Amino acid sequence: MLVDQRIVLVQESSAPDAFHLPQTQLRALARSWRDVPVSAPEGLEAREFRLRISERDLGSVEECVREWSGQGRAVSLQSEHLLTTPKRLLVMDVDSTLILEECIDEMARLTGAFEAVSKVTARAMKGELDFRNALRERCRRISGAPQSIFRRVFESLTLTPGAERLVRAAQASGCRTAIVSGGFSPIVKELAENLGIDNWVANGLAVSQGRLTGEVLEPIVDSSCKERFLRDLIARDRLAPEQVVAIGDGANDLPMLRVAGLGVAFNAKPVVQQEVGHTVNLRRLDAVLPFMRLSST
Repeated sequence: MLVDQRIVLVQESSAPDAFHLPQTQLRALARSWRDVPVSAPEGLEAREFRLRISERDLGSVEECVREWSGQGRAVSLQSEHLLTTPKRLLVMDVDSTLILEECIDEMARLTGAFEAVSKVTARAMKGELDFRNALRERCRRISGAPQSIFRRVFESLTLTPGAERLVRAAQASGCRTAIVSGGFSPIVKELAENLGIDNWVANGLAVSQGRLTGEVLEPIVDSSCKERFLRDLIARDRLAPEQVVAIGDGANDLPMLRVAGLGVAFNAKPVVQQEVGHTVNLRRLDAVLPFMRLSST
C-alpha cells in the first residue's frame, strides 16, 4: 500500500545548507517525491519534501528524519492529511519553551538557592525525578521569599525568539491559544494577558503574611494535569487531534505532546525527542510555523 507523507525541514538562513540531506535517501525509498520551498519567517528557510512511499518503508523514513533533527534544524514528518488540516488549537509549555528561563530557578536565584534548585530542575525535566516531589522540594527552598518576588521574576523574563510571532500568526488563522505551566500562576497569568492567550493553567504557591510558605497548592500541574487540560480543551471545542498543536521541552510534557496531532519537541531533552516525531532544535519558536503551513504576520 502506498502512502503520502510530507517532511518539513527548517533551518536558519545563515546556516550551512541542510536541504541536501534527504536527497539520496529519499530517492532510494520513495516511489515519487518532490522538493518544494515553503514560506518561513524572516531569517529562516524551509522546504517541504512530498513523498509517496510504500507503507512498509515508513519506519525507514522515520529513521532518516531522526538523523536529520540535529542542532540548528527543525524537522517534521507528517501525513498529507495532518499537514493540510487547519489547526484550531495551539498549546504551549512555558518554561524553556514560551520563555527562555525556568521560573523556579529565577526565583531561587533571587533567594540565594539557585545552585541547589537548578540541579533539581534539570533532573526533573530529564525525567530522572518525580515531578511533583521535585517541585515540592524546590519550593521549600524558596520559602520565606516576599510575595513581590513574582513581579520581580516576571519583569526579568525573556520571551523565546519568535514566540510572539508564532502566537500572532496562530491567532490570525483562527487558532485558539493556551499555555500550561508547572510554574506559578501570578507569572503565567501576566504572560497570558500580555500575549492575548485564551486559556492558561499553572501552579499556585501558598502565601502567609506576604511571604511564600514553600507549600505548593493542589492540584499540582504535572504531566497528567497538562494532558487533562489539553483533552478538556479538545473536548470543549469538539476538535480532532490533527487540529491541535502542542509544544514542550520536558519529560512532563510528553503525555500532552502525544495527545496532539502535531506534538513538537522544542529544544527538548533526549527522552522527549526520542518519542516525538516533530522536533525543533534551534532557538526560534516561529520555526513551528512551516509545520502548521502558516505564514508569519
